[in-house]
Amino acid sequence: MDQLETTIAGEICLSKDPGSSMKKWREIFGVSQTELSDYLKVSNSTISDYEGGRRKSPGILVVSRLIEALIEIDKRRGGRVVKQLDKDFAPKENAFQTHEFTASLKGQEFMKIIGGECVANPSHFD
Repeated sequence: MDQLETTIAGEICLSKDPGSSMKKWREIFGVSQTELSDYLKVSNSTISDYEGGRRKSPGILVVSRLIEALIEIDKRRGGRVVKQLDKDFAPKENAFQTHEFTASLKGQEFMKIIGGECVANPSHFD
């Protein structure tokens, strides 16, 4: 499973409202409920019931099939959405390397360096 598929699956499976997350991703891909249900060979009401929270949380198999369907439908249309999302989720080159941080720093010192202000639990910074 690549980064995009993992991201989508994680968001749906870990969501408090997986049906809403399923709907969000379907809409991001610009796929109608009818088109998705045709691809998955399920009824339109099945998709509607998941998205509306009228069915229990989908299992990983359902989520996997959903993601596969969204990506395949997009590929048939030229893959525009997948290309953009892959670009959005690609690792950024300007990420910090662990070797840049060679010594520990107390929270108070770090806050002073960056000009920060403690807004919660200031007693933990002493």
